[in-house]
Amino acid sequence: MPQRVTVEVIEDEMVDEQSTARAVLSALGELGMGIAIDDFGTGHPSLSRLRQLPVTSVKIDRSFMANVLTSIDDEAIVTAVSHLGRALDLVVVAEGVEDMAVRSYLLDRNLPVDRLQGYGVARPMPVLDLVQWLDAREAVLV
Repeated sequence: MPQRVTVEVIEDEMVDEQSTARAVLSALGELGMGIAIDDFGTGHPSLSRLRQLPVTSVKIDRSFMANVLTSIDDEAIVTAVSHLGRALDLVVVAEGVEDMAVRSYLLDRNLPVDRLQGYGVARPMPVLDLVQWLDAREAVLV
């Protein structure tokens, strides 16, 4: 089931219009796989890439998340990228959500972020621990 797989690629890998990476990503997209632009905003950004490739998600780089509470510029970037992603019907992932303060910031401001990634959500864990962690979260939400 290719729809259950998402391939992450950093922006710089998509710079060359004739690159092998672009051809491979297009082929994977045709198969139904998701394509995530990782570290969005840190490479050689081109908004046209969001239209030219079968991009399904953008991952807001952790460098912006690290300073979102103290930098007006980083706050503006996080806000803009999250709204851009939503407007383009992309899944928006915030990388580097390393503590509860950043997690709360994103949730309290109702930013259009679909997924959070980082220690502020959970630490890396073995699969059996993950199953227990997911079960515990599901029990709280019911």
